[in-house]
Amino acid sequence: MRDLDPKAAVILKDICRRFTGDCTVLVTGCATALGGGDHAEIGRLAHLLHGQCLALGLGSLVEAASELEQSAKNGALSEVVPLVGSLLPLVGRAQIALSAACAAAIPGFNENEKPAQP
Repeated sequence: MRDLDPKAAVILKDICRRFTGDCTVLVTGCATALGGGDHAEIGRLAHLLHGQCLALGLGSLVEAASELEQSAKNGALSEVVPLVGSLLPLVGRAQIALSAACAAAIPGFNENEKPAQP
C-alpha cells in the first residue's frame, strides 16, 4: 500500500473513515431493532454489516455479522441478544486495526484532509 497513487490513497482513507461511521450506525440500528423485536431489520442490518466487513477482510466481524443475520432470520432470540451485544466491541477492535494499518501505509492518514469526491 505504500506505493499507492496519491488519489487512491485519498479514496482508501475515505473508505476507512466511512467504515467507522457506517458500522456504528449499523450496530446501533441492530440494538434498536432488537429492542423493538424486529428480527427482519436485524437481519437486514447484519447483512449490510457482513458485506462491508467482507470487503475489508475483517474476518471476526464477517463471522459475527453472518451468524447474527442467520439467527435473526431464524427468529432465534436467545442467539440474537448476545450476538448484538458482541458487535460493538468487535467493531471497535476492527476500527483500531484498520486505522493503524491505514496510518502505517498512507502518509498523512491521521491528518485532517477532505474526503475523496465521487
